[in-house]
Amino acid sequence: MRYSRLTEIHGQFPAFPELVADSSTEGLYCYHPFWPHWVIDVTYQQNYPQNQTPLAGDADAFLKGIHFTHERPHAADGADSSWQTTPSSRK
Repeated sequence: MRYSRLTEIHGQFPAFPELVADSSTEGLYCYHPFWPHWVIDVTYQQNYPQNQTPLAGDADAFLKGIHFTHERPHAADGADSSWQTTPSSRK
């Protein structure tokens, strides 16, 4: 499933306390086709000052470029890219 979200951000930039920004997120959420107990959630996000145009939209190309393999998936923590080996449980 593809999804889009637009979030208004207030007070997140200490150097610019009055700045209101938009956070534009596009993502792909699905079960892995070869490992169905794994849930995949891939996102492409841009933050930019409100009322300004975001950078060129590479989200579509990025999300269409996701390829699944038969190899066992690994969960990555985006903050530090550490690898984990515990799958998400299917509900």
